[in-house]
Amino acid sequence: MNLGRLVKRLVHGGSSHLDGIEMEVVEAVLAQLPEQESQAIRMQLEDLETVQKAAGNRMVCMWYRGSARSPLLEGGEFCLARLRIAEEKVTGTIQLMVHRGRLQSFEYSRGRPGPDFTIRSVEIRPAKVASVAAAIDRLEHDEPNDDSGNHS
Repeated sequence: MNLGRLVKRLVHGGSSHLDGIEMEVVEAVLAQLPEQESQAIRMQLEDLETVQKAAGNRMVCMWYRGSARSPLLEGGEFCLARLRIAEEKVTGTIQLMVHRGRLQSFEYSRGRPGPDFTIRSVEIRPAKVASVAAAIDRLEHDEPNDDSGNHS
């Protein structure tokens, strides 16, 4: 690891790779994708620079090296897959989001699962998606209401 990456890691935290839970999710998705897209994502993961958990463990975000040359997925920004999962008696979803053609984040509906979760289904490129990142963005950027209900 070069000095710049080491300093970033010390300041911002994170790691340089996906952990076992995220890899299990990725493998389930890759098994459902066409070979070309599956291979592109495998190559992208080799270009990872930083992986960080955010939003109270509801997201895992990925950043790539500036020198990354791995193939991009067509479509720019979209939900690559939505997985339905179960953990004990609780169900939830995991969405894998793509930004600018790269796998960018995992979004968990109920927080990151523990190691004993079960994948119930994998839907590739779901039509309707409620993004955790978009919800967080709205909460952070919407102005609070005053007592009259008007925005200031």
